[in-house]
Amino acid sequence: DSPMATRAHVCLPREELQPLTAAAVAAAAEVPLDAVTLHNNGRSASFDVPSGHTHSVLSIGERQLRIFFERPRVPAAAERRTISTKRVFLVGAGGIGCELLKDIVLAGVVDITIIDLDTIDATNLNRQFLFAKEHVGRPKALVAADVVRSWRPDGAVRINAIEGNVKDARFDVAWYQAFDIVINGLDNVGARKHVNRMCIQAGVPLVESGTMGYNGQVQPIVRKLSECYDCRPKPTDQKTFAVCTIHARPTTMVHCVHYAKEVYNRLFGDNLTTAASGEGAAKSELDYVDPTAFSDANASDTLNATRSLYDALFVHKIQELLDLKKEWPITPPRPLPRAEVAVPSVGTPLDMTTQGQEASEFASQLLHSVTNLSRKGRHAFTKDDDDAVHFVAAVANLRALNFNISPETNHKAKTIAGNIIPAIASTNAVIAAVAVHKAAGLANGTAPTSTLPFTALLHVAQSRRRKVGGVKYCDRALLHTFASMAPDPKCLVCSENHRRATVRCNAALHTLGSFVNGFLTKEMSLANPTVDLGSSTLYEHEEFEDLQGKPLTTWLPAVRAGSATFTIGDLNQTVEWTLHLAHDFTLDEATFVVEQGNFDDAPAVPTATSAAREDAEESDGGDVVAYNPSKRNRKEVREETLIDVD
Repeated sequence: DSPMATRAHVCLPREELQPLTAAAVAAAAEVPLDAVTLHNNGRSASFDVPSGHTHSVLSIGERQLRIFFERPRVPAAAERRTISTKRVFLVGAGGIGCELLKDIVLAGVVDITIIDLDTIDATNLNRQFLFAKEHVGRPKALVAADVVRSWRPDGAVRINAIEGNVKDARFDVAWYQAFDIVINGLDNVGARKHVNRMCIQAGVPLVESGTMGYNGQVQPIVRKLSECYDCRPKPTDQKTFAVCTIHARPTTMVHCVHYAKEVYNRLFGDNLTTAASGEGAAKSELDYVDPTAFSDANASDTLNATRSLYDALFVHKIQELLDLKKEWPITPPRPLPRAEVAVPSVGTPLDMTTQGQEASEFASQLLHSVTNLSRKGRHAFTKDDDDAVHFVAAVANLRALNFNISPETNHKAKTIAGNIIPAIASTNAVIAAVAVHKAAGLANGTAPTSTLPFTALLHVAQSRRRKVGGVKYCDRALLHTFASMAPDPKCLVCSENHRRATVRCNAALHTLGSFVNGFLTKEMSLANPTVDLGSSTLYEHEEFEDLQGKPLTTWLPAVRAGSATFTIGDLNQTVEWTLHLAHDFTLDEATFVVEQGNFDDAPAVPTATSAAREDAEESDGGDVVAYNPSKRNRKEVREETLIDVD
């Protein structure tokens, strides 16, 4: 509050001028982010703020950024007092959660409740800076609270840390109503949907945040004023590939890894994985691979079975493709020499840290991974299983050699197979700073449709890299703000009068139990679902277990074109939907198609005639990219901040 100049210090290595810079300056100067414009020449940076705000100059020292302010902004202290009197519920103590906890304490909040289910892993330490090596294995929420409390030994900050699942029934609507603001720092859609629904029911403002690599977003959610997290289906941005592309003419390493995962599921996948890829679908392209080849095999049997697998996948099958097709638009594939299967003995240790590009080395890796996997029994692929990753990498690289594709490292194959997007510490810091900025506005009674817009941090592709100062190449990150969208009148969560939807699935492939667990719990993120048909209750938690094994078609008038209308509820989330279930025999077991809104608006269920016509017209070439028509363009761009990232 002093009229004298104020100085703030932000510790950051000189070589890491990250997107954090703009958010840190905005938070420290206490000006809106949309008032900050960044100019960076690679050696120093300055922030020009329009008239009426604090003017800030940022200079780079050897180990820190020094921010000088000409004068403090008058409303700053009042805003700090406003948020400091609020009770804040922080959900998540991971990458974003650590930054959020730090920021809200520094913003003056003294009454905080934080919850997280996880414990600290050694891999968290490179980006979750509240944790140290000695904390590994301990609950995240408890450790984060202890560390932050140590900053204020006078006990001025009250932090209630909870190790638990935010979906538990004890965290009901009354629990949420005890808080003034909820801030999400979660990493999965299901938990986000749950917290969103609880906040909508409780009437408590929610600040939703998330990051994905260099990208991130912050969304303020206030009932009746802005759209909620469930208003728009979340685009998956996932590609699907034609079967013939994967099995007959792969052109990228992604195709090869997809193929390798199919081989893994055939040989070592659990029953659910095998069923999902086989039953109710076309005949498997890998029927020639014996799924029992490595069951209860000794060392000698494993070696022989691996040689047989090598011959079948990388020699005989490739020669078969060459015999079937004489003309190739690209370089034809080549069978690998059978001599390459002369792998070393099982007892020979294999160094996975140094990986060559020869078929013999990948064959050695294949044998060692198969030997270990055959001892574990069947289980689903997971990126945390090194043997599974090494198997997929070996098969993918041998497949790549067949089709003249450059092999990749185990780590790259793991990234593709597990769809891993690396967590970036600076992105978490930016998004957390923006989230606290939004929370401060909500605490001050600011409507999200005006001065608290949706914010997105977007990383520009490397093809647009440019030189800065004639020396360094920089990636660009764009910090956008958009006007908040109005609530969707067809939303199942925040709509007042319109909580209806149609779901299409192949009911012949489901039981009531699989529908509840696979769709209502997994896809619709219900924590404690109930299912009613007319006046009869079909499912409730720990009740009516005898009905869970019954086919879903039991409650449909006819298998081919049946439909029924159910009432779906959740005892925890206090939601109730009217769900029109339509049988569509053209869908596979894992597919559910949801259309929110009037039942009359839903597309017609495919008939046998139309399905046959579509099959006849289906093309067998190219990649098929899933398209989500609900993904909308945000046309109203209020400002753009350009951030150059070293």
